[in-house]
Amino acid sequence: MNADGTSPVRLTETPSISESSPKYLPDNTRISFLRRFGALSIVNADGTNPVDLGVSCQTYAWSPDGTKIAYTRYDSPNVTNHRTLYVRPVRSSLPTPTEHGDTEGTATAVAPDSNTLGGLERAGDVDYFRVEVARAGRLMVDTSGGTDTFGSLRSANGATLAEDDDTGSRSNFYIARDVAPGTYYVVVLGSSNSTTGAYTLRVGFTARDPSIDHGHTRMRATLVGLNTNTRGVLEQRWSTEDYGFPLVSPRDADYFRVEVDRAGRLTVETTGTTDTWGYLLLDEPTEMRFLLADNDSGNGSNFRITREVLPGTYYVVVVGYGWVTGAYTLRVGFTAGDPSTDHGDTRMQATLVGLNSNTPGSLERAGDVDYFCVEVARAGRLTVDTSGETDTFGVFQSAQGRILAEDDDAGAGTNFRIARDVSPGTYYVEVTGYDRTATGAYTLRIAFTPAEGHGNTERGDRRATLLNLSPWQAWVHLYCLKDRGPDAAPCAVTFECNGQSGEPVAWPVTVAPKTIFSYWPNKTASDGTDADLQAALIAAGKPEDEARRRTTCEVFSPDPLTVRGYTLFGGQPTLVPVAEPARPEVAVEPGERRRQATLPNLSPGQAWVHLYCLKDRAGPDATPSAPCAVTFECNGQTGEPVSWPVEVGPKTIFSYWPNKTVDGTTADLQAALIAAGKPEDEARRRTTCEVFSADPIAVRGYTRFGGQPTLVPVPAYQLSR
Repeated sequence: MNADGTSPVRLTETPSISESSPKYLPDNTRISFLRRFGALSIVNADGTNPVDLGVSCQTYAWSPDGTKIAYTRYDSPNVTNHRTLYVRPVRSSLPTPTEHGDTEGTATAVAPDSNTLGGLERAGDVDYFRVEVARAGRLMVDTSGGTDTFGSLRSANGATLAEDDDTGSRSNFYIARDVAPGTYYVVVLGSSNSTTGAYTLRVGFTARDPSIDHGHTRMRATLVGLNTNTRGVLEQRWSTEDYGFPLVSPRDADYFRVEVDRAGRLTVETTGTTDTWGYLLLDEPTEMRFLLADNDSGNGSNFRITREVLPGTYYVVVVGYGWVTGAYTLRVGFTAGDPSTDHGDTRMQATLVGLNSNTPGSLERAGDVDYFCVEVARAGRLTVDTSGETDTFGVFQSAQGRILAEDDDAGAGTNFRIARDVSPGTYYVEVTGYDRTATGAYTLRIAFTPAEGHGNTERGDRRATLLNLSPWQAWVHLYCLKDRGPDAAPCAVTFECNGQSGEPVAWPVTVAPKTIFSYWPNKTASDGTDADLQAALIAAGKPEDEARRRTTCEVFSPDPLTVRGYTLFGGQPTLVPVAEPARPEVAVEPGERRRQATLPNLSPGQAWVHLYCLKDRAGPDATPSAPCAVTFECNGQTGEPVSWPVEVGPKTIFSYWPNKTVDGTTADLQAALIAAGKPEDEARRRTTCEVFSADPIAVRGYTRFGGQPTLVPVPAYQLSR
């Protein structure tokens, strides 16, 4: 532009990126400027060859000869009033970004552990790179610079393995994935179609020993046999993957698959000096069911899990406690037996028995202990005893393990018998041989007589039991299923939590209709009441150090409520799924709206939801004017749910992504939440959506909040209103 303001010339074509602080270099041939996030860049005076210098700063100045640059920046993200001064040399000539191929056939070959300069020179530009991997390991690809990039990692046949937008530094993508030997392609494009600018592609690779490094998802689990020892190592991992149940990186997670062909006792544990957590899961037809978790029941700081199992496929997940890394050995032990007569040795492994039932058991060795769990839904008289020739001793315990009664020979012969008035709740029966030496078979009898006039108490039915819960750094996601309307009062919920010992503490909360309840230290529930479980335990007389440790909570409610997940003690707050009781099928009239799925912990700002419209293409109603009509009801974090209608064409998949469109219709859930009055920061956080449709649809998967967009399978939903 001339000094009088005439003849302005536009040097950059980046309408979606803010640029500021332009300065001529002393030689007057180049111009420096700051892009978004303070990225320092240089461009020729005629606007050609824009180059990112790889520096982020707030202010900068050139030396008189143009060979050095001084700049300031914040080195600590938590100290915003303290800047550090730096000086660095700048080459007299800068590299020119190289144009790369825009197809797999013309891709530029790059080596692992390399840096390659690239540039998106025009709107819609795409750069392809080819990486040859000679051995199994972890491949990491990202870009650096001020250009807002989007990256895709693809296999040799063009299948997309992973995609990302902004997981890397500033507005750059970052992808990390375990790979086998072979050819891979990295595709770099702008975050929007108009994005241009320079970038540096970085390719990193870490080789792995397949004998000690194992799959990090259920699909890539290592198969291990019964009665085997397998070496493993937990390493630091900086990507987010879908582990099949919630775990958040940077913790490594190793998956193992165990095939059990007959009933018996399965023991899984680690040995070594690494502090491990272990999870045992059962692969069921519609879901992965969480069975048990443990931290330190093994030797030292190792986990140990023992459970009576039936034939099936089981998964063992090994993680480090907190951020711990290191080597370990996984031991899988198995003893064949009849689970109908051999029962768990601890309350955690207790056999669930029904009221008015008879269950065979056997004390197989001196010191053997059998535990049984009894669920009582209403007040009444509970009688437990054994029959048979074995001299038994019985202990009746509360849900927290407190001894309520014990007996030796009050039953027939040398059998125990205990009768007690009980309130609704969970109880345990411990059966041992007399003096812990007697062995032999027995039959446990459970008899129950309801108290007259007693139905469900005001606290309602037990909705879930949350084991090993963190009371001070956690989420508990409860979803109130009451329909909206003039009588839509909140769901009343009572937690009964025991701390570590003594009587349970009753902790009442309310959950507004169609909303999530979450608690966090010193935070409040959606209705403004304090939602601090740790404080509730302390107020009830629990010592402060005990109130910070793991606890067990039972969740009760007389209202329609589902418990979606909660945080286990230790590590980062991540949701552990809670198994729900089977829902009875409900007769539905043709054309009536049905709840097809509930998507908890959904990301509204960076996500996919895959819906498949099952209408036949050949049918008379399968015309372009008759797609499947779908309504999402999403609540944000608080308040009334937002109704978000979409349409899905016959036999097609519906997906949404921020600012993207489907069939010409904007499909932006975040924008829908904001338009309905949700604050913008709330509309970017996790939400829960219910999916309704009167048409035949299938919900295949969706993206959980946080990390790279990956589909979480949605189990088949038993139809309900």
